[in-house]
Amino acid sequence: MEKLSDTASYFEVLGVSRSATEEDINKAYKKLAVKYRAARRALALVLARTRRVRTHARTRTHARTHALVL
Repeated sequence: MEKLSDTASYFEVLGVSRSATEEDINKAYKKLAVKYRAARRALALVLARTRRVRTHARTRTHARTHALVL
């Protein structure tokens, strides 16, 4: 996450208004914490790579099967 500049307020970073309740601020904070959690990003990268590998393997199998038929 970016460093908070001098002009940005914590309310802007959290995406809540200055008149937000404590509950709204907590929800916004938790939402950002989950979004930027390192373990979650790592899991998303692993899942994306796995999908690419499976798709690539399926494509190669499909191509080999059709090459034999021709």
